[in-house]
Parts: sequence; structure tokens; C-alpha cells
Amino acid sequence: MSLGAGLKATLKRIDMSAVDDDQPEVIGSMEPMLLSIASTNATLPVNNLPPEILVYIFTLVQLVYGWRPARVPFGKARPQWLRITWVCQQWRRIALGTPTLWSFVDDTGGWRDPSWLPVFLERAGDVPLDVTIRAQERRRPNVLTEDSIKPLHHHASRIAQLDLWCRSPDVLSPFSGSFSVLEDLRMSSPDLNQPQSLLELSRQRFPLLRKLHIDRLQIRWDTDIFASLQMLEMTVIPESQRASPSVVLRILREAPGLQNLKLSVSPLLPAEQSAMRTPTDPISHHTLRHVHLCGPPTSLSYIYDRVSLSPQCDIAAHHYVSEPPSDMRLVLPVQLAFKSLLGQCTGLTADITARGLLLDARRYKDAGPSKVEVVMRLYHTSIPPSSLWPHMADAIDIAPLTYLSLSSTSLSDVSAALWRGLLSRLPQLTHLRISAVKRSESSSWLEKLENALHPLESHNASPTSILCPSLETLALCVITLTPARVEGILRFLDARADKAAGISSLAFTQAFCEVGIDVGMLKASLEEHVRLTIKYHESRILDCTVDGFRYSTVSGQ
Repeated sequence: MSLGAGLKATLKRIDMSAVDDDQPEVIGSMEPMLLSIASTNATLPVNNLPPEILVYIFTLVQLVYGWRPARVPFGKARPQWLRITWVCQQWRRIALGTPTLWSFVDDTGGWRDPSWLPVFLERAGDVPLDVTIRAQERRRPNVLTEDSIKPLHHHASRIAQLDLWCRSPDVLSPFSGSFSVLEDLRMSSPDLNQPQSLLELSRQRFPLLRKLHIDRLQIRWDTDIFASLQMLEMTVIPESQRASPSVVLRILREAPGLQNLKLSVSPLLPAEQSAMRTPTDPISHHTLRHVHLCGPPTSLSYIYDRVSLSPQCDIAAHHYVSEPPSDMRLVLPVQLAFKSLLGQCTGLTADITARGLLLDARRYKDAGPSKVEVVMRLYHTSIPPSSLWPHMADAIDIAPLTYLSLSSTSLSDVSAALWRGLLSRLPQLTHLRISAVKRSESSSWLEKLENALHPLESHNASPTSILCPSLETLALCVITLTPARVEGILRFLDARADKAAGISSLAFTQAFCEVGIDVGMLKASLEEHVRLTIKYHESRILDCTVDGFRYSTVSGQ
């Protein structure tokens, strides 16, 4: 096999899911260079490759195989990529003479002897360092001690990326001088409850810092470091140390280059509560691409009502509540920050159960991240439809939705008027999916939905007076079909067709018929009106398409 063919085969076999998040891009950028070099040296024997080819191959091996293989028991890992130095003297000489290979200093928990650290530092020469020292196993609580990283203390000015798993932010104190080239800092702690000092960061000591990720550690909020950041993520922060809404707004105001923000927010301070309804000039931030805030509904509403974002941004709002707020608008995307984003969304998934509320808005059939995600977690507390649905209709009014999927444990409590109030805001809707959650729930909601979508009883009724006149596909999930419901569905389909607003596709998932219904005749009758799809949950397969309806063992009303 030629060198070029061998490299192509190797690149195809690389499992990108096994490498770090940023490594597939690096590997992809190397591929043209590797193949170009290989094509001009295709006839060379493998044991006599030029140094530049070997360096590229070694780098690729290092990126793919890393320091410890996947699914290896703790304590039995070996430095996989270092085996390239054991092949022959030539490979060892070239590997030891390539500083960039040794600039990746990584201890993922499988090393017992810290003597490797000064060896790597020496071989890396003056190349900027990428340092990761963290434990992937909680059974090693003392993985990071001052003694184990002491060789790094005099190399702060060389570290470009630093990832530490530590008990305290004080681990940075012994480093001498400034981190003059550090761009990416990640620090995490194994213990949230242990008393800690505050992490102190300043632009004077970290002049080039662009990415900051903190987990289970506490930071001083009055620092000037935020102004230069492109990414700020702080997760699992003690409630007493979370950022106040005013601090979040200050960060947005002072960091014009910020692109990614993830924070937990504290309850409103007294001064913020008094200013809740005071009009203010919004903060326009056009570089943000991802915003994920967690906190009380009043705090998140306070922030999102004072920020104007680019339509290219994605927003996630996760609300901490013990019971639904009295004003449901606080947990719905009605604030200023959502306006430009919802205008981009053509698809909405709404899940309303005793576990809470989930809204996911995005471009229909877009596999990318949600444009808008709203989550409110509850525990065994239902949300009354009358307090939610009118405000939900207001929230989605500006979204040009063509797809709506709605799942709820309280569909039977939704009146025809509430259905009409929601669906009247969706003139462009083409796909509608409605699902109950449990088979034991009453299926009486179907009649109310049909009532809302049924054409008006008027000779002058036109498509413009029919709700969702463009509706093409209707999906009904987790429902019990009775003879009366079957007749109602057929009348509903005929009535829509008579008004030039016919539904062309009807899909049933987990739809069970009462005994007495001829399932074969039912299928034939429906297929005379629409393209019919029938699905059931099979063992280990959700929504498996089948040929016919099945009978119910659970009675419905």
C-alpha cells in the first residue's frame, strides 16, 4: 500500500466521536496537508519517511489517541501516543526533537509518578503550553497538590491553555509572574460544599484571557477580567455566590466581544426589585451567539427585558421554581431579548406536564441548536391551562410557525376557546402534532381540538375564516378511538375539505381502538380522505410504523 493510500484509509477509520470537541476541526485541517505531502512521497518506504511527514503523523496520532484509551479501568491506562518513541531510533529522535508534541501536558488521572511533568516542560522548549491536570475519578481527591504541579510555577508566562481540577482557587497563587499568553482557563472542584476562597482574576495578570470556564468554584464579581472575554461559563455555583442580575447586565455592558455566556443568577436584590418596572435603555449586544442563564423567573425576566440581541443568537432560560409563578409571562419568551429570535423560528415544541414546562423554538427541520429554549422544572404540580395558554399564545404571536408539537398531561382541561386562542395566532401552520402523555388520560380533548379547527357554520366561510387554513398534516398521539370519535374525525376531514382547507396527511401514534370498532374498515375509511400513518411503540423502538390499528386495554372517555 502506498503512503497516500495508507493515510486515506487511516483518516477514514478515525472515530471522531472519540476525540475532544475541538480536535475534529484540527484533524480536518491537517488532512489536505498530509495527503499533499504523501502524494509527493508515495513511493518512499515507510521506514525512511521524511521528518516533516513523521511530525504530521505523530501529531495526528497524538490528537486521536491522546493520553489514555477509552474504556480502560482506572489505574491501568498507558500513554498511548508515546509509543511512537519506542518504534526505532529515528522515530524517537524526531519525536524528541519536536517541541510541539511535548507542549501538550496532560494528566487525566492515570499517572502515578509526577516526574513526567518536568521532562515534558524541558522537551517543549519555548513552545506555548497546553496544560490539563484533572482527575476523571473521584476516588483520587488529592490528584492536584501544590507539590505535583510545582514544576509549572515558573512557567506561567508560557501557558496558553490551562485546565485544572482542584480543591481551591488558591492553586494559582504560587505561579510567579503573569499568565501573559493564557487564552483559555478552565478550573473545577470536586466539592461544592467545602469552604473556599474567592478566585481572583485580573486583566493585569491575565491580559490575553478570552475563555473562562469555572465549575464548583467561587469568583470575585468585581473583577475587570470579564471585559476581554469571548466565552464565560460558570456552572454549579453556590447560591450565595451566584451573579446578581445587575452583575450580569454589567458583564454584558463591559464585554462587547462576548460570544458565549452561561451563568446561574441569584434572586433580585431589593434595589433591583424596585427598578423592575422602571423603563431603561436596553443593552444592545450583537456579538453574543449563545446565552444560557439559570435562576428565578423574576431575575431572568429582569435581565432579558433589558437586552437586545442579534437574530443569530441562541437563548436558553432555565427557571428555578418550587411552584408555578402567579404571572406565567415571567417564564415565557415575551421579553425584549427574545423578539428578534422568535422571528426566525418556524417550529415550536411545547411539553407541559407535571414535571414542568419546556418550550423549544427553532427553524423547522433544523438539526442545529434551539434558537429559544425555556425550561421550568416542577415536581408533581400541574400548570392550569387557563393561566398558561393565553400568555403562550402572546409569546409565539411574532413567530412564523409552520410546525407545532404540543404534549401535555392536562389536555382534557383545555377548552375549545383556549385552542382557538392559540391556533388563531398560527395562520401559516402546516404541521400540527398533539399528544397526551398517558393512555389512562381522557381523550375528550380531541373533540375540543376538532371544534376549534372545524370551519365556521356559515355559507360565506372562506379559508381566511378557518383556523390554520394551510394545515396539511395532523398528528394525534396517545389517544383512545371510540365510534363517536371516529365519526367526528371523518366529519371534521370532510368539512375542512369542503372549504378548500383539507388536511392531506393524518398520523396516529399510540392510538388504540375500543372493542367493537372494525379496525380494517376504519383504516380504509381514513385512507379515502388522507394519507394515513399508524405508529406504535414496539420493544426498544419508538414510533414504529405498522399496517393497522390495535385495540385498547384502557378505556377512554
